[in-house]
Amino acid sequence: MALAALALAACGDGERTFSAQELVDEANANDAGLELGDALETSREGAEVSEVTFVEAGEAHDDEIAQHEHGGGTLTITTDAEAGLAEYERCESAATLLCFRASNAVLFFEASLDPADRTRLEDALRAMASEE
Repeated sequence: MALAALALAACGDGERTFSAQELVDEANANDAGLELGDALETSREGAEVSEVTFVEAGEAHDDEIAQHEHGGGTLTITTDAEAGLAEYERCESAATLLCFRASNAVLFFEASLDPADRTRLEDALRAMASEE
């Protein structure tokens, strides 16, 4: 049962792209509650993949954060928004994944993602889209 789809992408040549940290920082500025994890090896050319988890709302990011993490997934950063869209479409084809896209960034989570985490992420991406 797939996909929660939110796409944040401006039209035209001046389309914004994100690094992994920029996407997490901007989403967190809108209360997403994401924590960027380690980079993962990938054979996908032109893509950087990192672990990403949700942390409890309001928790400080310190050495004990691992005790509060839940809802892990991955964040793929592509070279541009067009490649991001292709990656998002690939994600959508998987029946057990929830997919979220912001320009060149695609977040992948299991369909069993906690509803509160899903709502926080959806709200954060909507807020980011409204800032464009």
